[in-house]
Amino acid sequence: MGIGPAAFPEDAVPLIRNNPIPLAHPVTHNSYLEILAENGVPALSLFLAYLVMVWFLLRRAHGEAAGEDDVDGRRLATALQGSLIVAVISGTFLSEELTSPFWLLGGLAVVLARDSVRRTAHSRSYGQSGAMDLLPELVSPRA
Repeated sequence: MGIGPAAFPEDAVPLIRNNPIPLAHPVTHNSYLEILAENGVPALSLFLAYLVMVWFLLRRAHGEAAGEDDVDGRRLATALQGSLIVAVISGTFLSEELTSPFWLLGGLAVVLARDSVRRTAHSRSYGQSGAMDLLPELVSPRA
């Protein structure tokens, strides 16, 4: 189940006594290994499932934007997918599991997927295609 949140630096000191460089707060320099060591297999499984879900949300948003010919939506989804790839690879070399890139990208993916679903539902209900077609409806006064 792990040694507990933020307990790795204290528990690792006796294990690295032979290290010629004294480390005040040693870390694993791997987000996934740190989650595994501190919180155990269940937490690592949940974290990896979170990353996979974010990827599929972005993939779905990209597909829906492509279906609507929404170039900006496709570009945004692709940029967020690229950022997620960078964050996942960086997590292999840095202990960054509690910093903003992972969580910010997840939040942006949820917002992008939600807006994509709303646009699709709205355009189907009004027989329109695309978000820009909503502009006259938003600007014109209602009778």
